[in-house]
Amino acid sequence: MTSRQLLIKEIFRSPEFGVEDRLVFEPGVNVIVGVPNTGKTKWLRMLDYLFGNDGRPEEIFGEDLANKYESVGMEIIVAEEAWTIQRQWKEVGSRTKIKLNGEVMDINQASYSLMEKLGIPLVHYPQGNPHGSRTWPELGWRTLLRHIYRRQALWSDLADSQPDSEQHACIMQFLGIAEYLFSKEFSDLVSKEKKIMELQSEREQFILMLQEVSREVIDEKELGVALTPDSIDQVIRRIKGQVTILQERRNAILSSLLRPPSDADEASSSVHPGDVIEQLGERLSRFQLDREQTLNTLRKSEERMNEIEQYRKLITDEYSRMRRAMDAGSVLAALKITNCPACDREVTRPIVEGPSCYLCNRSFNGLVAQSLLPEQRLKFELEQLEGELKEADQLSAVLLKDIEGLKRDLEHATEQISQIQRTLVPFRSAIASVMPPEVAVLDIEMGSLHERLKQIERIKGTLGRREKIAGQISKIQETVAALRREVADQAMNIDFEQASTTLEDGMNTYLNSIEVIKAQSWTQEQINVRLREKAFRFAVGKSDWKAKLGGTLTLYFLLSYHYALMTLTGYDKYHYPGLVILDFPAELEDATSVKDKENFVLEPFVELASRPGMESIQVIAAGSAFEDLKGANRIELTRIW
Repeated sequence: MTSRQLLIKEIFRSPEFGVEDRLVFEPGVNVIVGVPNTGKTKWLRMLDYLFGNDGRPEEIFGEDLANKYESVGMEIIVAEEAWTIQRQWKEVGSRTKIKLNGEVMDINQASYSLMEKLGIPLVHYPQGNPHGSRTWPELGWRTLLRHIYRRQALWSDLADSQPDSEQHACIMQFLGIAEYLFSKEFSDLVSKEKKIMELQSEREQFILMLQEVSREVIDEKELGVALTPDSIDQVIRRIKGQVTILQERRNAILSSLLRPPSDADEASSSVHPGDVIEQLGERLSRFQLDREQTLNTLRKSEERMNEIEQYRKLITDEYSRMRRAMDAGSVLAALKITNCPACDREVTRPIVEGPSCYLCNRSFNGLVAQSLLPEQRLKFELEQLEGELKEADQLSAVLLKDIEGLKRDLEHATEQISQIQRTLVPFRSAIASVMPPEVAVLDIEMGSLHERLKQIERIKGTLGRREKIAGQISKIQETVAALRREVADQAMNIDFEQASTTLEDGMNTYLNSIEVIKAQSWTQEQINVRLREKAFRFAVGKSDWKAKLGGTLTLYFLLSYHYALMTLTGYDKYHYPGLVILDFPAELEDATSVKDKENFVLEPFVELASRPGMESIQVIAAGSAFEDLKGANRIELTRIW
């Protein structure tokens, strides 16, 4: 058994003028009674407001009370610790705040603190399909409170206007299953599995789109069915082979034009034009390489020069600040302390032989000279800065000289390149005039093949993204396998059958109790509860309870549900705080009155609170009479609003 329970000691509301109103509650069953319009429901709605309702006070408990009062508060015991919770709404910015033990915080923060103290773990649960697109909302205190506080108009469902997924999550939380069923590992697992499905879909769409685009760009018979790396490599090899054949034919034609001259030609010319062109080409390549290297070196030198300039500017600024400090020191040094900093009385200076401090009167004898002359330190710093400035200037000069030399080298290389290109112009014109048409045709064919080759290689590179996606999927699958093992281990802590039996037994125990108190009060079969991983079902016999029961029997059914939850109080493995707040309606859906049923439907709760270990549970119920209900704390309201 644990003491992680919630007990309300009292609730109070403070008017702008006048005395506070206050209700005091006890452990066990508390009944708030009074004729209509005495404010029973208003008090319970104020409790709801203190427990984090983020609505407007005028809407929650009415404009009359919202205008009359300026704050509400309550004293509670949370896991054996006294808490004070207050809310104000007339101060600017206070409507969305809660004052918890004097500390102002927002509603969510206060709810987190309450759940943490009660030992209720914070989980996120799926709404519908866990693998759906919807994010998992947080199972917070306000969601759980709808199974603890039953409002007057909401007596037709376990928690009215609450989706089945939320009801399921709340029941799992109270039964201590939610922390395993909706664990962070399970949430991560679902997230990873969704990511795998997204990547698989992305991969399929990517391949389909690439296939469609490639068919419009290229027309290769090897790729007629589907794009595969081997098929693409086969096309690349074929095209490269075609390029090689054309290149060989082109070289053969050019070789015939550049064949060695005859003996007669050699006699008339000692230099062959092909040799001259080759030499000029080598020189052109060499100067272009030199020019590129010089450009890189020049760029780095200029960057270094900028760094030196910035460094020099920093030193100059620091030097200026030091000079100003030194000038200020020479002016302020003559100022003496004439009054005590503590009491502001004039300082009297006793006679001391030799130089001494004006404030403490101690002699300067034996002190290092520099300690008496702080300006020496500033002079030393100035000398250091001057040295650094001089060094920076030297570096700047060296770099400037190097930059000028590099610019000259760059200009020389550029001039040489231009000169060689001008020299090659006549050779190019001569070659073009004698070039056979076959060479131009071969160049066009090779250019076309090269372009096709580039397209196919780009497609091959793009196809590699498929392997990248596959690698991502494989990596996520490794994580998924580990998460599945963890989730499987956590599932060992989940016993849906035992949980179903616990809830079922609690509800049927309540019905047995009211049957003893008032015979034939429950005229139906027993209640059957079936809890599962994603759903739950409450049945009367074999029929769904909503379709089976009318107004009065629905009242008994819902009270049996609250009774069953109360039986979970105090156990380590459960997370129910031992509190239920019931605002009974005057009439049920079948137009029957609740007044004559109020006492005996609460008697099982009175008996439950008398059991050993259950003394701290608390029931707060508002109704019209509760006459002669033994064992209950009766709070009677008489003022009609």
